[in-house]
Amino acid sequence: MQKTYRFKIKDPNPGKIAVLRYLAAGPWRKELNFAVEMAKGHRPGTAYDLHPFIYTDLRLFGLSSQLACACRDRAFEAYQSHQELQKSDPGRHWFPHFDGVTAIRLNIPRSCRLFERPGQHWIEVSTPEGCIALRVAGRIEALERVWRSKPTHAEIVFKRDEVFFHVGVAVCLPKVSPKDRRTFIGIDFNVLNHLIVARATDAAGRALGCFFFPAGRFNWKRKHFAVSRRELQQAGAHCKLKGIRKREQNFVDAFLHQATTSLVRWGRHFPRPFLAIEDLSGIRANVKASRNWNRKLHSWPFRSGQAMLRYKGLSEGFFVKQLRGAFSSRYCSRCGGRNTRRSGASFACLECGYGLNVHLNGAANMAWRAVRYTLAAAGRAGDKTAERQPGPYAGDRDATLAAQSSLGGHLDYVFCKPLTSVRGS
Repeated sequence: MQKTYRFKIKDPNPGKIAVLRYLAAGPWRKELNFAVEMAKGHRPGTAYDLHPFIYTDLRLFGLSSQLACACRDRAFEAYQSHQELQKSDPGRHWFPHFDGVTAIRLNIPRSCRLFERPGQHWIEVSTPEGCIALRVAGRIEALERVWRSKPTHAEIVFKRDEVFFHVGVAVCLPKVSPKDRRTFIGIDFNVLNHLIVARATDAAGRALGCFFFPAGRFNWKRKHFAVSRRELQQAGAHCKLKGIRKREQNFVDAFLHQATTSLVRWGRHFPRPFLAIEDLSGIRANVKASRNWNRKLHSWPFRSGQAMLRYKGLSEGFFVKQLRGAFSSRYCSRCGGRNTRRSGASFACLECGYGLNVHLNGAANMAWRAVRYTLAAAGRAGDKTAERQPGPYAGDRDATLAAQSSLGGHLDYVFCKPLTSVRGS
């Protein structure tokens, strides 16, 4: 797993920064777009497959050999990312194109060298005009960790008048198994009311805690951006639309990071959590509603939120699994009945009389599926697994209680906190 550290360039020399900005906005950006277009035409399987088609041209256009290899790697990453997005959601993603002052990719130690001076950390960047030395500022612990870890790639990023150094470090994650999970957290992603709703249970279905992250400000801000875009389009100010889109994307990413970080911090209170994420592939395919609802649904960033939750959970030692999410909010999480009624955010079971928030009911059903997945991994689920049953079937609680002793007591829960409902801010 790659962890990205972000450091600021301290007191940069204006002349050196001018050279880097010219490189990023001129030769680097043009040749990166050229390499991406060549990848589109040749469809390489690896970055080395793309090398013979672009390396000579990149060298002729003014890039050094080190930067040419870095440009090849960055272009292949952009092409590969686009191909993966097309497989999951065809026809909804533009082919990558880079504009403005593009971040410069650096391969360590070929095009970037890390070195130290007494009490200081420096980098030396290779450019066509020569090597440029820049001082890096940040937390001493993080700087020493990066300098000791021998990273393989980094980026010089330009934001307004500031320059940043982003470096990726390989992190060894502990191997986790679903067999020893003790807490099961079902997660329900939503469009309205709450962005994320989660419920933690033990193997017997006893509720241990609930998590709500409101989506009011998120939806209001996105509506504001939609109105601004429509006004700019009507006025013909197409040059300003790109800035509005970037601001909206930055806001969405920051909000999702805040929500997923709050959820992971809440999950730390429970021992050996299992995060069950809904598989929402194709959820937009057959939905036809009003224009306003279509805008909210088709701009719903659930995939980005799930990706953030996945890598953050893995870094904390959680077991994260994507399970079938169909009908998770329609079945009763207490009796598994299908005769239910939903009205807005309210859910009521007409068979057992159980009622609660509809999203909390969906999160509880995902927690049940996580329990069955664990029992199936331990060989105690019989012919009923988490992938097939939408709600708890008859005898679920007896089966899980009986399986605790056979699993070596791994599913016994020790109450370390009382039942609480935590709301993200």
